[in-house]
Amino acid sequence: MLASPTSRASAPASRAGSRASSAAALARAGHGRPRTGGAARRRPVAPAPRATAGGGDWFSTGKAKFFELLAGSYDAPAVNAYIDAQIKDNAVIVFSWSSCPFCVKAKRELQAAGARFAAVEIDGRPDGKAIKAELARRTGRTSVPQVWIKGEYVGGCNDGPRPGYGIVPLAASGQLAGMLKAAGAL
Repeated sequence: MLASPTSRASAPASRAGSRASSAAALARAGHGRPRTGGAARRRPVAPAPRATAGGGDWFSTGKAKFFELLAGSYDAPAVNAYIDAQIKDNAVIVFSWSSCPFCVKAKRELQAAGARFAAVEIDGRPDGKAIKAELARRTGRTSVPQVWIKGEYVGGCNDGPRPGYGIVPLAASGQLAGMLKAAGAL
């Protein structure tokens, strides 16, 4: 029912009924649901599944494809050979972005543990976007840092491919020192 300008001004009590009936009509027509007052209830949204090393969910795969597009045309075998050599030649390797606070924190945590590690600052390299795209393809993660210890991907600063992984959680649990020692990085 449409209210005339005079009925709006003259009947404030009828407004509430008019609003409720309008909301109900919209809900029946599929345009949302009627409001019942207070905060609208929302169904909880399940978090997207986390990616695992070597693949991942559709969201992570899409992000990896995005980084491939950003990288443009590049020699994937040569980039992968470089990444493989870094992982093989260094007991601990950190693929990092120099101004990233999570990268800085992860490297400080490794320094505090007394680790000897190598860092590849991918933002300072001409092939940095290609490296990031290939790392995303390998790990299912597009974020940095990405850290390997003795050839095993352990994640980034705060999380990793398994629960309890990532440099900070590994250090907090006491596992980082053992991993570094086994890798010969202490």
